[in-house]
Amino acid sequence: MNHLSPPPPLASSSVTQSPPLLTVSQASEAFQKKLSLHTRQNDDVMPISMTVTSTVVAKRPDSGGQDGAPSKEVARMIKRQLVQENQDFLSGAHPAFDGRKNLYSSVEFQEEKLEIFVNLPIPTTSKSFLHSEVNNELVEEKLQKSKLFQVNIKLVSKLDGNELVSYLSKDGESSVPLPQDYLHALDVVLREDSAEKCIPVGRSLYSSSMGGGTTDIGGGAVGLRGFFQSLRPTQLGLALNVDFSVTAFHESIGVIPYLEKRLDFLHDLSQRKTANSEAIINGVMGGKSVGPTSGDNGKEFNLQISRAMTQLSGRVLQPPKLKLGNGGQVTELIPSRQDRQWNLLESHVFEGTRIHRWALISFGGTPDQRSSIPRFINQLSQRCEQLGIYLSRNPSLSSQFEPIQVLNNVSLLESKLKKIHRAAGSNKLQLLICVTERKHRGYADFKRISETSIGVVSQCCLYGNLANKLSSQFLANLALKINAKVGGSTVALYNSLPSQLPGLFGPDEPAIFFGADVTHPHPLDDFSPSVAAVVASMNWPAANKYISRIRSQTHRQEIIQDLKEMVGELLEDFYQAVHILPKRIIFFRDGVSETQFKKVLQEELQAIKAGCLRFPEYRPTITFAVVQKRHHTRLFPNETDRAFRHSDENIPPGTVVDSVVTHPKEFDFYLCSHWGTKGTSRPTHYHVLWDENEFSSDELQKLVYNLCYTFAKCTKPVSLIPPAYYAHLAAYRGRLYLDRSSDSSGIIRTTTSSISRASPLLKTTPLPKLSENVKKTMFYC
Repeated sequence: MNHLSPPPPLASSSVTQSPPLLTVSQASEAFQKKLSLHTRQNDDVMPISMTVTSTVVAKRPDSGGQDGAPSKEVARMIKRQLVQENQDFLSGAHPAFDGRKNLYSSVEFQEEKLEIFVNLPIPTTSKSFLHSEVNNELVEEKLQKSKLFQVNIKLVSKLDGNELVSYLSKDGESSVPLPQDYLHALDVVLREDSAEKCIPVGRSLYSSSMGGGTTDIGGGAVGLRGFFQSLRPTQLGLALNVDFSVTAFHESIGVIPYLEKRLDFLHDLSQRKTANSEAIINGVMGGKSVGPTSGDNGKEFNLQISRAMTQLSGRVLQPPKLKLGNGGQVTELIPSRQDRQWNLLESHVFEGTRIHRWALISFGGTPDQRSSIPRFINQLSQRCEQLGIYLSRNPSLSSQFEPIQVLNNVSLLESKLKKIHRAAGSNKLQLLICVTERKHRGYADFKRISETSIGVVSQCCLYGNLANKLSSQFLANLALKINAKVGGSTVALYNSLPSQLPGLFGPDEPAIFFGADVTHPHPLDDFSPSVAAVVASMNWPAANKYISRIRSQTHRQEIIQDLKEMVGELLEDFYQAVHILPKRIIFFRDGVSETQFKKVLQEELQAIKAGCLRFPEYRPTITFAVVQKRHHTRLFPNETDRAFRHSDENIPPGTVVDSVVTHPKEFDFYLCSHWGTKGTSRPTHYHVLWDENEFSSDELQKLVYNLCYTFAKCTKPVSLIPPAYYAHLAAYRGRLYLDRSSDSSGIIRTTTSSISRASPLLKTTPLPKLSENVKKTMFYC
C-alpha cells in the first residue's frame, strides 16, 4: 500500500468521437506481369508474348460494421494527438483519459463545449492473393490511411474532493457514502502514464520493460510481467494498492511455428522459480519505466504519492490447543512447528469411524497395476488402523476390474455401479473406492451416480500413486478423506468454544456456522446455470462436521436465490442432530466483491432471517461476514525484524492486521492463517457486514483462526475458514454434476481443445437430488 493525499477538484469532460468523416488512401498499383510462355505445337517451339492480368477477389473493405466508436487503442491515439495539437483550447492542460469517453482535467477548458477535428494517420498492411493460370503469388500492399475524427468535448461535472476528505475523516458521519465518481477519476489519473506505455488487461498493466522482458513459457505463449493498481480508502487515508502480476500472451509468430510449439509443449511451469514480488512492487513504485510515478500526471493534478510501502504493525495469534484420539483416550497437542503443521505418528484422529461394508472398482490399468490392488487394500487398512480408523481388510465384494472405456459410457457406468449396489444386498455399502488408470472426465459421472443414484460416498485415486512402495503420506491423506466422508472427524479444539469465548457461547446455547459460495460457468459459456452451495455445522460445541445444500440458479447470478429454503433446511437438520435450535448464526459468505456488498447484505440477510421463520418465534442473533481471497493486498515482514521473517518473503501463520490498511470505519481485518510454501502468502480478508452478536476484534479473529485448524482433510491450518472452504468444495461438486449432465443432453460441450456454444436455456437446469444416505455426510471433501 502506498498513500497519497487528496487532490484539488477535478473537471470531468465527456468526449464523443464521431465516425470518420473522410478516408484517404493511396491507390493500389495494378498488378501485371509480362510472361514468356512456350507451347508445343507440331514439335515446333513458338515463342508467344502475352500479358496476364491477375484476378483479385474483392476484399472486405474494413473489419465490419461499427457503431461509430473507435477501438481503445485508436481512441488513445486520438486523445494523444488532440492534446498535442490543441493546447490553447485545453488551457494548457494534459487531461487523463479513461480509454472510452471521459477526460479528467485539473483545470477548466476555455469553453464548456468544444468541437475539434483530429486527422490521424493509421498505417495498415493489406495482403492480396494473386491468382492466375500460371502461378499463385502473395503480394503485400502497404497502405497509409488517414482518418479524420470529429471530437466533441463538453463539461459534464465538477468533482469536489471535500466529499472524500469527509468520508476518510474519523470524525465524519458514518452515513457519508464513498464518492465513487471522484475515486474513479483519481484512479484514471494515476493510470494515465502507465496506460500510454503498457498493455492493459482488466485492472492490470503489462510491459516488457518491467524486467525479464518477455519469457517464453512454451506452447506458443510468452509471459509478461505487470502490476495491478487501484485506490482504496483505509484508516491511514487514501491508499494506492499495487501488486505484482504475470499473465500469458500469444507469441507473435506465424501459424505453423505456433502450432509446432503447441504440440511440443512439455514445459513444467510448476518448476519455475517464483519472482520476488516485493522487489518488483518497489520497482514499480520507483517509477523508472512504468508505474503510477513514472510520468508527470501526478504533478499535473497536484498528487503527492509516497513511493515507499506502508509500514504497519501486525500481531501473530498463538495456535490453539488441539484434541486428538489415542486408543479411546483423548490427547492434547499444541502445533509448535514453524509451519504449524502436526503429525499423527503417535496419535489417532479425534473421531475414527468403523467401515465394515465397502467395495472397490477399477477402471483401466495394466495387468501389473491391477495385481497391486490386494497390496493397496492391505496397506490402506493398516494405515487407517494406525490413525484410529477401522477399515475392514476384506471388502464386502470382490474387486471389480473394468476397462477405462466404461467411463466414456454413462449408461454402462451406471449399470456397473448399480450391479455392485445390488450385490451388496441389504447390507448397504458405506464406501466405494475407485482406482483409475488416469484422470478422466468420467470422474464427474462416477461421483454423480454414486451420490445421487446409488447412495454411497466414494474415494478416488490413481494407479500412478500405487506404484512400487506406497507413500505413507498418500495413504494418510486417503484415510483422512475417507474418515470425514463416512462421519468421523480429524481434530477438535481442546478448549471448546464456550470455554474460549464465554461471553458469546454457552454449552447449552449452541451456535451454528454457515458457509456459502457461488460458482459460475467458464468465461466462454453464456448460458449454463451458476451453482450455489451452503454448508452448516451440525455438532456443538466441536463445530467440525458440516453438511451441505446445493442448488443451480440463473446464469452468473451472484445472489443466492434459494437461500431462504437452504438455511431453513439446514437449521432443521441442526435441530435433529443437537435437539435445540442455535442461539447464534455466524455466516461466512465467499466470492463477493466490494461492489456487491450492499446488495448481498440486503437480500441474503433477509433470506437468512426468512429461513429462520420456519420455526415460530425463532430469532437468533446473526453475524454476516464476507470472506475474500481474490484481492491484491500483500503483507511483507519488515526487513529489519529478522525474527519475524520465515520463508523468503512470507509472514508466519496467525498474522493478523486490523489497522492502517483496513477500512476507515467498517469492521474488517486481514488474517494469514496458513504457512506459505511458495510465492507470497495471500492473507484472507474478512469483512463483517452485519454483527448482532457484537464480536470484538479479538474475539472474532481468535474464533476464525482457531477454526482454521479444524479442517478435515489435513493436519495443518488452512488459509480459509472451514465453512467457506467447504462451501467452495460443495459448489464445485455441484458444477461437476451440472457440466456432465448438460454435456450428455447437448447443452454445452467442453473438451481440452475446443469449446462450442449452444442456444440459450429456457430455464435453469436443476441439479440431481442427493441420496438420503449421502445428504447428511461430508461427501464433497
